[in-house]
Amino acid sequence: MTSPKVTAGTLEPGQIQFYDNLVPRLHDGSFTITVSQTVTGATNDTYSANQKFDVNGPRFSIDGNLVQAQFPPSTHTGRFEEQLPHIVLKKPALPWERFLNPDDPNAPWMGVILLSAGTGAAATASLSGGGVSAVTLTSPGAGYEIAPNISFQGGGGTGARAMATVDSSGAVVGITVTAPGSGYTSEPTVKIGTTTNAVTATVGDLLDPGNDSSGTPIAHTGLELNPDFDKTTDLCQIIDIPTSVFSMVTPVYDPANGTDELQFSAHVRQVDTGDKSPQGMKPANGWFSVLIAKRFPQAPGRVPNRLIAHLVSFEGFADKMTGSPDWGGAQMVRLNSLVSWTFTCLPAIGETFAELMRDLMTTEDNTEYLLRPRYRQPGATLDGTAAKAQETLELGYLPMPYQTRQGEHSFAFYRGPLSPVVPPVFDDTPPLNSPSASVIYNPDWGLFDQSYAVAFQTGRLMALSNRTFGSNLLQWRREGHQMTNILVNRLTPSAVNALMQDRSGVAVKARAVLEADVVSDGLMAWLVGDLASKVAPRLAASSPPPDDLWAGFTADKVSDPDDVIAELQGSLTNPDMQHLLQDLGGWDRNSRSFTDTRFQNICEWLAELALLENMPFNNLVPTASMLPAGSIRFFYIDRNIIHALIDGAMSVAGQSSRDTLYFSIMRDVIRDAVYSILHQVRQKVMGKMVTPPSRLDQPISGFLLRSAAVSGWPGLEVKGFRTVDTSGDMPEGKGQIPLLRMAHLNKDILLVLFPEIPAWVQIAEPKEGLAFGIEDGAGANKAPVWVRHLIGNNVGGQFGTDPATDAVDASPAINASNGTIDLLQMRSLLAANPGLAGELPLKTYSKGTLSPGDFALQMVKLPERMIFQAQS
Repeated sequence: MTSPKVTAGTLEPGQIQFYDNLVPRLHDGSFTITVSQTVTGATNDTYSANQKFDVNGPRFSIDGNLVQAQFPPSTHTGRFEEQLPHIVLKKPALPWERFLNPDDPNAPWMGVILLSAGTGAAATASLSGGGVSAVTLTSPGAGYEIAPNISFQGGGGTGARAMATVDSSGAVVGITVTAPGSGYTSEPTVKIGTTTNAVTATVGDLLDPGNDSSGTPIAHTGLELNPDFDKTTDLCQIIDIPTSVFSMVTPVYDPANGTDELQFSAHVRQVDTGDKSPQGMKPANGWFSVLIAKRFPQAPGRVPNRLIAHLVSFEGFADKMTGSPDWGGAQMVRLNSLVSWTFTCLPAIGETFAELMRDLMTTEDNTEYLLRPRYRQPGATLDGTAAKAQETLELGYLPMPYQTRQGEHSFAFYRGPLSPVVPPVFDDTPPLNSPSASVIYNPDWGLFDQSYAVAFQTGRLMALSNRTFGSNLLQWRREGHQMTNILVNRLTPSAVNALMQDRSGVAVKARAVLEADVVSDGLMAWLVGDLASKVAPRLAASSPPPDDLWAGFTADKVSDPDDVIAELQGSLTNPDMQHLLQDLGGWDRNSRSFTDTRFQNICEWLAELALLENMPFNNLVPTASMLPAGSIRFFYIDRNIIHALIDGAMSVAGQSSRDTLYFSIMRDVIRDAVYSILHQVRQKVMGKMVTPPSRLDQPISGFLLRSAAVSGWPGLEVKGFRTVDTSGDMPEGKGQIPLLRMAHLNKDILLVLFPEIPAWVQIAEPKEGLAFGIEDGAGANKAPVWVRHLIGNNVGGQFGTDPATDAVDASPAINASNGTIDLLQMRSLLAANPGLAGELPLKTYSKGTLSPGDFALQMVKLPERMIFQAQS
């Protein structure tokens, strides 16, 4: 549990590793490298050179892209009283890149604090000379642990600003006008409070906050600016909180007296990313830093309570984190907020992960999980035309408005690539060369099925929008035609047939025929014979050349164009010639490997297309009713749709029947290559080792999940298993199936594809976002934390299930009135457990003590997961 050496790919699938911290070799600051060399000789001269450089990381603000997740999720409402809020950052070393205390590099310089938003304050504004001159409180409100942001609306003017002062009881006690503004013709409305009450200001405002409403100076950070890259005009986010609240919600840090909660409020996690969506993972690559608040959310009086979490900088506040600091009479303190979010804690059910997963069941009538339109209530009896319509809808088809080429308005059936049934694959169908050739007529209804026409057109439009693909396709097709011309010219039909009698090594033999420097025997004989003996001497002896230079030579008859075309057509319809072209097309079907880079690029793009990359969402789900909020829908991929997409893409820049014929020859090769590399698309995106091509013949399946869990838990983990193991106390999935694709289609919709049909699918909380917290009470143990092994073959596994011996009661460390937890007392309670106490001396790191990584392992709550099992 010490500082890790950051290397990817060292975890087994599904594993998580906890580390105390990740202290960088160099902290932020200015450094100088000095190089010197002494030259020995008569004078022994020494030469030296200095090079100054800066290490400059985030200080007063951080890029929002570095935030992997926040818990509880921003704007969510739920029962969060048993979990400590936290933030997950994609930069694992960030909390230790700056010094809080230069003598203690293990102390993080940032942390999460949890504050009550408060409610009920009200005020009115007074004007003077067109500006706001004063703000008068009409109601102090209650429950404020952060100074609410003050803004002015209406009145005809602009520019007025003010700040509030909050006392230790949670009341707003005054509002100070900091800028009167101008142009106000009537009293503006005073708005008190914003989402997180963070205010955009300058670094100068952070370092010199002025006085509160009582005239008392506001406490502020004692940090020093680096003149090389810190400016007082730089923007940042600031908040003001009562000094008493600061001491309540920040970890105690007093190393001089042996008290250090701060090190237990941050740690590093390495997680396996094989079961996650690649979006949003970079640059983390499985490594994350996690910062924990030391306060549980509460819902006082069993009513909803809006809370605000801030990731703040502690830099310059080391002397104010001792638990009982000297504030010099200050009532408020200004902090630099780096990230902030808000959520509402409920005493009852709400948007917890478990509850959101349970919603997937309750909104589906407990039976309907397939992606198809709803037509009737379950149990209703239909007959005749209605029954036939229901049968069509159950196959996933949706009637949609359709305008014919003649301008008539009708409707046609449409089903996208996601089907509720496994469609049979069409055999021996010619390549589609236009959308109209892809339309299917249904005589039972007298209507058209436009599914494949839409797919063809979609594939073509997506190919047209990708310049690289179009360029590769055009050049590959030209090279194919050139290759065909050479083969037809140099190989007679009988030679082609003889060549194809032995398929082993045929590509090597054929490429020898295609070599650019191949010269026919007849031409070579003429060059060294007649040309040398008859033409060359006369050229050397005459200037200008004589008129009868070419006398005696006769030209072959020029072939008729129709004969050339007929010869070419005859050759291309020769099965042996077709097989030869397929073998030379860029894909070796025996070794399943590419032999041409351009063809490989084409197939890799088509593989992304086959996995529905960048597919318009309404092509996947044509109506919102098929995927309502809070639902999951399972499906199978219609390979005929995929084939139509590929046909449409390959039709781009097709200029002749010869282009169409060449594609029809190569179509099976293209499909074979595409289906053989589908699994490599995700491997490359995830930065994993790319496994060899392998033909995918089983039905592709998957699901769409539309839920607030997708946006609230962005690192959701999905696993599919081939079978179900029922030999244990509880059934479990067995034989994990690697994911083909997992992607966020928007903030609350997740698409997952499997290369086969799983018998068991589980959706779990992300391991990097597992919350610190307590479990539901068990008997006399009011707030159990189940202890876990630190050593042996079962690291992370629970000691047992007896709450009396295998769990620690956390309630003595929790302040029931404000929800804060004494992290050091909690650590002592854990270390005193007999099971853990027996393992601590046997560790190979931090021997005998419970380190921050150990503490994190004990405090994370058991991950929630949702199971879907296929019904036989």
